[in-house]
Amino acid sequence: NVTELKQYEGRQDDNNGLAIRLLMWKTAADLIGERPVLGYGIRGAREKTLEKYKEQGFMLGYEQGYHSHNQYLESTLMLGLPGLGLLLAMIFRAGWQSLRSRNLLAMLMLAHFICQSIIESNFEVQQELVFFLFFIFLFYYHQPSVRSKK
Repeated sequence: NVTELKQYEGRQDDNNGLAIRLLMWKTAADLIGERPVLGYGIRGAREKTLEKYKEQGFMLGYEQGYHSHNQYLESTLMLGLPGLGLLLAMIFRAGWQSLRSRNLLAMLMLAHFICQSIIESNFEVQQELVFFLFFIFLFYYHQPSVRSKK
């Protein structure tokens, strides 16, 4: 009935989104620690994550096929540190270009993506992937311009 800062202890915590996310993040971080450079690949990361959930007794995550709910951890889990570096480089490049061109809409959309990626694996959910890529690229490539009156 409540969401509180605590460790996941079993099925009684299946409705505590914070406890579940802490467990998923810890699981992903532990797996990354085992293979930090190469990662597990897309399929392998999914299989290892679900296997760990089952070992830890997180049956909801195992049965529902939950991912890590953190895009930075998910990218590193799948592709290792080079994958995380590539994700951060893309974010930095888009942010730098948005700042240089003073494109406020692109900056705000990118800031939203950066924050959302902390609590969700945006590239794992098709609707989020389409939403973010559409609007980031729309604002990145089609900057609003001030039209002068003649």
